[in-house]
Amino acid sequence: MWRVLVVLGGISVALLGACGDDDGESANADDSASPTTDEPTTTSTKSGGPPACTDGARPLDIGGGRVAAVHGDGPSAVVLVNQIEDAPCRWTEFAARVADGGRRVVLWSYGTRDPAERQAAVTAAIDATRADGAEHVVLIGASIGAGYALESAAAANPPIDGVIALSPGAEPGERARQVSGLGSLTAAVLAVASKGDAGSTPAVAQSLLDAAASADEELLALAGGTHGIALVTGPTAAEVLPSVEAFLAAHAPA
Repeated sequence: MWRVLVVLGGISVALLGACGDDDGESANADDSASPTTDEPTTTSTKSGGPPACTDGARPLDIGGGRVAAVHGDGPSAVVLVNQIEDAPCRWTEFAARVADGGRRVVLWSYGTRDPAERQAAVTAAIDATRADGAEHVVLIGASIGAGYALESAAAANPPIDGVIALSPGAEPGERARQVSGLGSLTAAVLAVASKGDAGSTPAVAQSLLDAAASADEELLALAGGTHGIALVTGPTAAEVLPSVEAFLAAHAPA
């Protein structure tokens, strides 16, 4: 069962690329509300430490030389999955909001540009978060990270509780493989996509939902072209955050 919500407000007018580069992720999206130039990014090697913007967080070893930063506490954990440029600090404002709601939030870096290693790192983050005591786990991924989140959720055993996919399917080369692998995805899914985002339209998001086996799916379709993390931190946040918070209340209780 799926529902489509069409939001008429929050039209974006800036045309800055969200995260496009030689990996093929969408480069036409509005990311002006969450620029990549004002926070640390990672290199292609594993950092060995938590993201630099995580004052007050506690470290969590998630394996592979990666150390996550955990904000907040509670029985439920939200694991954030980065966009292609691997800048976890772009989530900082949103992470604080989620943690203030009584949940733990896991911020971390891929530390690699290899897609298979990134995918494996998401699975490792799920496992480490569960081992850390989380009773419920929800993944929130943005752009290419939304694809990693959906694939890891499909493979998770036991299943996780839910996935929020912000601008999923943005990398065309990965999309067909993702569709073929989502038949085992039973976790609840909320997908968010902008009609003006050529890389990840609502139709693209719906194709991923159609491939999943989840009985609890929702697509939030927005006007404009806002992409990825900016959907929850930029001009569309007022439309998107209520749906995100309702999803977390249902699947990641505080």
